[in-house]
Amino acid sequence: MVGHPKFLKNPLYIGGISYMGLVTPIITMKVYEAQYLYAKISFMGIQGYILGSPLTDKFMDFNSRLEYSHRMALISNDIYESAIRHCRGNYVNIDTANPLCAHSLQRYKQVSI
Repeated sequence: MVGHPKFLKNPLYIGGISYMGLVTPIITMKVYEAQYLYAKISFMGIQGYILGSPLTDKFMDFNSRLEYSHRMALISNDIYESAIRHCRGNYVNIDTANPLCAHSLQRYKQVSI
């Protein structure tokens, strides 16, 4: 910003996509806090952050893929209902002691890849 002072009055949004959904809010807050902590940093007019298709919670984001695949007709009712019945809502952290769940998710992965 020092090299381009004409941009200091412009609103600033920090953006990120996909995995950056986990990091962009933290980076934005650090930049926002730093502009007040250090007198050498000019005010940058931070307005917020913008996220495109963000990852926000790894478990929920990945766990929802089975339902999404079913709703988009990418997997059959049989595969979906088998996973629902045997995996008890957890399609990410597979219980190795539950072979029926593992088999259901193997069928899902064969179709969805």
